[in-house]
This record gives sequence, structure tokens and C-alpha cells, in this order.
Amino acid sequence: MKTDLPTLIIPVELQVREFDAKLLMSCVAAESGFPVILGSQTQIHLRIASLPRGIYVAKDIRFSKSRMIAIMKHLGFQIVAWDEEGLVRYPPVKYFEARIGPENFAKIAMFFAWGPDDAEVIASHPDAGGLLIHQTGNPRIDMLHPDLQFLYDDDVRRIKDKYGRFILINTNFGTSNHFLAKYRIPTPAPDEGVGNWDEDMARYRNALYAHFLQMIPELGRAFEDTAIILRPHPSESLKSWQQAAAGCKNIHVTNEGSAIPWQMASDVLVHNGCTTAIESYLLDKPAVAYQPISSQRFDRHLPNSISYKARTMEELTAQIRPFVNDEAKKAHTREQDKYFDRHVVRRADDLASDRVVAILRQSAIVRQGLTTPGPASYLLGLLKAKIRTAEKTVNAYIPGSKNSFSYERTRFPGISELEVQAKIRILQEHLGRFENVIARPLTKDIFRIEPR
Repeated sequence: MKTDLPTLIIPVELQVREFDAKLLMSCVAAESGFPVILGSQTQIHLRIASLPRGIYVAKDIRFSKSRMIAIMKHLGFQIVAWDEEGLVRYPPVKYFEARIGPENFAKIAMFFAWGPDDAEVIASHPDAGGLLIHQTGNPRIDMLHPDLQFLYDDDVRRIKDKYGRFILINTNFGTSNHFLAKYRIPTPAPDEGVGNWDEDMARYRNALYAHFLQMIPELGRAFEDTAIILRPHPSESLKSWQQAAAGCKNIHVTNEGSAIPWQMASDVLVHNGCTTAIESYLLDKPAVAYQPISSQRFDRHLPNSISYKARTMEELTAQIRPFVNDEAKKAHTREQDKYFDRHVVRRADDLASDRVVAILRQSAIVRQGLTTPGPASYLLGLLKAKIRTAEKTVNAYIPGSKNSFSYERTRFPGISELEVQAKIRILQEHLGRFENVIARPLTKDIFRIEPR
């Protein structure tokens, strides 16, 4: 298929969380005529000046992305965005501080929101101006669509064969238990910064982390005949969880593979404020939010509100037991359903990827074409890209750096051409789509997904 459509550049930061969903969107885009570059965000950013100018799909517009976004604008890229973490957030003022670089609003052409609530919050930012916001849902939701759950059948079968029935615990304590020790935030002194958001947040999250460490062996003893799988967030160290579980042979700590098949294989999820509770909801799997302490300021309300709640170990075991024992208990309540629909666009007849690609296909970016940057702008972008690449390359050799090889491998371990092609074949066979879509390696951990 010959196409004059611009290239879509789709970066992946966390491979186990994002790659499959973004590969699906890449296939939808290629089916529609877009050539796509898909791969490691780190590798794409290092090579941005050598990639074809196109439409870059930013996974967020945080301040930390401002430098890269400015470089791409100088080079003549168009930028569209969503926020991977836009569903699970703090009150708007703190969400804006943590997740929004205000200067980036002027540089993006449109924003794809998870749902009505996300759209309203983004639109309320004082610098959002007349930003074009579309309520589409997110490709990560597509992977939980009933038509696509077959993708995980083999993994679910393998997990069940190995562990049988089990309770799943997902954690998200990156600030307390980061893979890189220097990024862990210590608990302030009792009289230090009381009333200050950051200090109070550190106290709260570290206290909650301590409660979870204590909960792990207690839950292991309460369900000693049931396997318990503990999956830390990809940014976390496994060591502290392994130590907490050391005396319980039925507890297994792992971050192997995508979280989705583990949720599908489980009887019930235990968490606190974790995005995976949203995925469990869409899989019609029950979740219990363990809240030994709680805070209106700091709790992540969406995942907790669509879960059963437990404040003590007694309540936690009581909430879990019916699902382990196959008692008649609904995975979700009617109130949880109403709350969820306010936050996520989901439809049975199409995918979020279809909605996003259709909007891009009809957008002014495509209709009018990309604007060629002036020589001065392009040279400035090229210079800044080369400086950034040199800095990141040096930092990769510094132990403890977020650019280090070891940390990058935790985020994007790598994927082969054969694995990508196999994933596309499975989509072709089961969905009856993407017949003319092919994948080719471009460079390390970057692929071209395009019409044949």
C-alpha cells in the first residue's frame, strides 16, 4: 500500500506494561496507511534526529519530557499526547505539579483523554488554553477487551499450571522502595515540614509501605494452603519483598512478564491505589484495597473506589476468603460500576486504538501535512539532540543513574524481531485484521510497523 501519511512514532517506556498495547495501536495505524516506528523510548530519543519527521505520540507531558519535546518541535515533528498515569492521580494541583510541564501545552497538537474526568481535569489547567482534547480511552484498555483476552491464554495456562489458584498482590511503592536506592524518599523527622505536601506524602507512603511489609507474612500464614504471588511495580526493588516473604513457602515474588495474565489467572487482587485494580475491573476480576491507614490527600481514589476495602488484617482475610473458596460474591458492585464509567471510555464495538487512529487520520496535521522547519530551527534542534544523546550515553555508564544500562533493562528488557512478528501473526489470525501489516527492525529495540 502506497501512502503519503506521516510516520507515527510511538515510544514505549515500560515494556511489560505498554508494548503489547502500543503494538496493537501500531497495527491499527499501519492498517489505516500510517508507517509506524515503535520501540524503546530511550532508544527512540537517542536517535530522534535520524528518524523520519512525523507525529510523535507522547506518553505524558511531564516537565521531564520538556527538553525532548522542545527538540522535536525544532526538528519539525508534530506532537500528540496522553498521560499513561492520568487515571490514577492526586488532586489537580498536585497532579499538575507531578505530571504536567505547563510549557508543553503550547507544543502539542491534541490530547487523548482516558474519559470525561481526565478530559475535564486537563482542560482546567490554566495553561491548557484551547487545547484540542478527545475522549478516546487508551490503548492499554484495548488489551482487556473481550476480543483480545485470548492473547494471554498461553501465559494464563502456564501460570496456572505452575501455581494453581492464587492470591495476587500488586505493589506500587517506588518512592519508598525504588530499584535505585538514591531515589527512595526517606521519612522526615516528626517535626519536619508538617503540613508540607512532600514531607507529609513521604511519611504517609513510607508508613503504608511498612504496613504492606508487615501484611505479607501475615497473609501468607492466613492462607498457608493457597499460593500468593507478589508482583512489585517495575520501578521497585524485589529485595525487601523477598525478605518479608522469606518465612512463607507459599509466597512467590516476581515481576515476570505483563501483569495482565497474572490478573486473569488469579482469584483476587490485593493492592492499594494501584492501576492494576482498573485492569482487574475490566477483566471482571475482584480486587481488595488494603487500607490500614487512609488519607483524603494522598490516597489514589479510583482504584480504591472500584475495589472492596479492608482496614485490618481480619477484614482483609474476610474479603479475600469468599473468592478463594468460590462463594457467591460479585466481583464488583453497582456503585463501583457507576464510578468507573465516569473515568474510562470503553465500547464493545471498537477499540481505543481505532478511535485514536481515526482522529489522527482526519486531523489537520494529516490534512495539511507537516511543516518543514526553518534552517535555524532545524540546526538548533539537531545540536540540542546531539548534546542530549552524548549526555545520556555517558550517564548510561554511571551506576545508580536513571540512564544506567541496568535500570534501562528493568524498564525495557528488549524484544526480538521474531517475537514482534509472532505477536502480529496472532493478532492477524484471531482478529481477521492486519493482513498487510509487517514488522521490520530499524535498530536496537526499534521497529518499523507498516503497510506491506
